[in-house]
Amino acid sequence: MRKPILPFSLVLVLLAGCSFDKWSASSDKAGSQTSRSEKNKSTDRDLTDYSGITSVAPLPDETITKVKDFAQRANLTPVKPAPTENPAVPAPTVPRTTPTPTPVAIAPRPAAPAELPSPIKWLDNRPIDFSIGPKQDPTPPAPVVTEPVPAAVATITPAVPTVVSFPADSIEARLAKASHDYPRDLSAQLDQQLLQMLNGRQVPQLDGIAQLPRDDREMLSALMDSLSNLRSNLRTDANMAATQKARPLVDLGERLRAGADLRVATIALCSRVDGFGVYVPMSVDRLPSGHETTAVLYCEVENFLSRQAEAGQWETNLSQEITLYNDRGQRVWSEKAKPVKDLCRNRRHDFFVGQRISLPSALMPGSYSLRVTIVDQNANRVAEATLAVKVISER
Repeated sequence: MRKPILPFSLVLVLLAGCSFDKWSASSDKAGSQTSRSEKNKSTDRDLTDYSGITSVAPLPDETITKVKDFAQRANLTPVKPAPTENPAVPAPTVPRTTPTPTPVAIAPRPAAPAELPSPIKWLDNRPIDFSIGPKQDPTPPAPVVTEPVPAAVATITPAVPTVVSFPADSIEARLAKASHDYPRDLSAQLDQQLLQMLNGRQVPQLDGIAQLPRDDREMLSALMDSLSNLRSNLRTDANMAATQKARPLVDLGERLRAGADLRVATIALCSRVDGFGVYVPMSVDRLPSGHETTAVLYCEVENFLSRQAEAGQWETNLSQEITLYNDRGQRVWSEKAKPVKDLCRNRRHDFFVGQRISLPSALMPGSYSLRVTIVDQNANRVAEATLAVKVISER
């Protein structure tokens, strides 16, 4: 616990009470005053420690003893303040005066305008009437339950062709008369078949084209079948892929090619054959006499007929016969017909036949003709091709 500090005012009171002893003791003898002064020098330091006053005169011993006793009874701790050279001089007291307020001139408040301008432009200044309607029922309405509506399924209904009748002098009558008067005319029969197709009838009408030649009849039948299939596909699914739409036309090309004449498009003697159109040809105008010549006879075949076998594969069935004639038309060498059979999962569009042959060494120098005969067993068609060969003597 912190000890209380002796206030400076209390020390002044004690000193004032003892002042009479100080002045009475001043009349003592000089000898005793001198000895007392020496004693007071030591006690004066003690008094300074307790009172903090350095400017008072030395006190008598009795006064100092009373101060010490009082400090012990009060349990006071002496405080030693910092020394000051000049005693504190109290500031002169100045009487407090109340300032007189200075009057301020207040400008008069402007008068409010009679009517403030409004930013709202009213369309009509007529008064608005309000009326109170009947009391509403606080009960909330019952929820409306709706049945789910199934999604609509888009269906495409094929258009039903309408059969239109024409008068006697119409185009139908003219085409019917032309096909009747010229039954073997392919163009007249084509117009008649197209007209029947536009009228929604089944085509080809075989009775109308029965008198056409066999090749023309097969070609017209294939054309009308393809057009009929194309129209049927478009009516069934308008969003069909382009390749599927054109499929009937591709089949038409296959049928027309199969119905055309069998043809050997390319014939060559080669030293090497790797595939269709990939071969190394030999020079056929300088074959040496007295030596056997070995080569590969390469032939490209067009308009062959492939038929679908039982296993689902396409079968091409040909045969090839090779004959060598001299310049007088005499047969000097030949190879018997050999069958050429091919099976493929897809219908072939390109076909070639490669056969290894050996020309005899007994051939005399001169010009020869190498004739190739190919028979299509499926279509019963025959095609021939000739290659000029020249044999020279070596010296």
